[in-house]
Amino acid sequence: MDIKIERLSLKKNYNKSILLNSICEYVPISRTSLRGVTNIRMATITDIVKELSRDGFVRESQANGRYKEIAFTPEPLIMIEE
Repeated sequence: MDIKIERLSLKKNYNKSILLNSICEYVPISRTSLRGVTNIRMATITDIVKELSRDGFVRESQANGRYKEIAFTPEPLIMIEE
């Protein structure tokens, strides 16, 4: 396996581990809050949360009604799948 591909795979697994641990610690938590807690890019968070959801580890709740920027934008919360 190419070294560059191995590094990307290790980094993705590392980020996935950090996100899953953070979700467990702060459940329920929004993606925006995960960004603040982990300092991982939003695009990476979105991709990994989708993957964790698809694999049955987490689920997203209905919107929690937080204010985001200027307009009222409901933001779903991420929870551990039971």
